[in-house]
Amino acid sequence: MSKRKYTHVEGTSFALTLIPKRATNRKEDVQHLFCHRLTTTAPVTILDAKAKLETEGLHVCCNNAHSLWIAASVRDMGAGIKFSDDACSLIWNSSRWVAVFPAKGLLTYEIPGSLPELVSVITAVYASYRRTGSPLKDVFKQVVPDAEHYLVGRSPLPV
Repeated sequence: MSKRKYTHVEGTSFALTLIPKRATNRKEDVQHLFCHRLTTTAPVTILDAKAKLETEGLHVCCNNAHSLWIAASVRDMGAGIKFSDDACSLIWNSSRWVAVFPAKGLLTYEIPGSLPELVSVITAVYASYRRTGSPLKDVFKQVVPDAEHYLVGRSPLPV
């Protein structure tokens, strides 16, 4: 029987539940992150997710019917251009939802999951980000257990 690790994020009504799976070499089999909202119903559609994230005080823009751009702070650069140093995305990728967070350099953290799970992860990461003021890539590693398993991309070649 596997052990469960529970991490409650202070100031929120979220808990992250990490359930280790059998060990294999496949990244998605190493472990799966389950998140759940403790007090409210889960979002079912992308518009539900947008509304839920906005109630948490986040700026949310629909890129299209299958993706959201999410940020804690936004600067207007003029001509309708918005800029943020702390943005992430929620994307429908072929057959699953993926939350994409910035990592070091050209790398990203990409977590697959259900829409409710990912909205919970995003909300928990931003709650900690606001509380600590640390860079989003560092906060992600503090909130999501074994964050390095979700790294995607490759570092540029040294010059």
